[in-house]
Amino acid sequence: APEDVARTVGAVLVEWWRAALEPVFGDEEVTLARRHLRGRHLLGRDSVPTRLSRLASQAFYFGAPVSDADVLAGLDSVGPYDVRRVAGRLLPPGLMRPAVAVVGPEVPGVDLRAAVAGTVQELVLGLATS
Repeated sequence: APEDVARTVGAVLVEWWRAALEPVFGDEEVTLARRHLRGRHLLGRDSVPTRLSRLASQAFYFGAPVSDADVLAGLDSVGPYDVRRVAGRLLPPGLMRPAVAVVGPEVPGVDLRAAVAGTVQELVLGLATS
């Protein structure tokens, strides 16, 4: 419901802050994510558009194609510490000034922009001073 948007945005931002500041990524979560990414990568080989997109991205970023073995080895090398380290470095700056998009029809009597902005400001100020 429209009146729940601000509360929902606040809850999502709290979880992102937890991910940035606390060791919430354990072995099980990273293992599940790794399995998911490995499966997506291997299944993506069956799709011509996906293969072409990957080749273009690899050429752009690395200057040459990257073998499946290298991609899978890279995935296997990531552990919980790596996820926490990167999350701790990348998430806090973005969370100090989050961008929130609300899509949907306007609801008479409900100012979603003001409600979300107020919730975000309260959350960021509270977390920045704690």
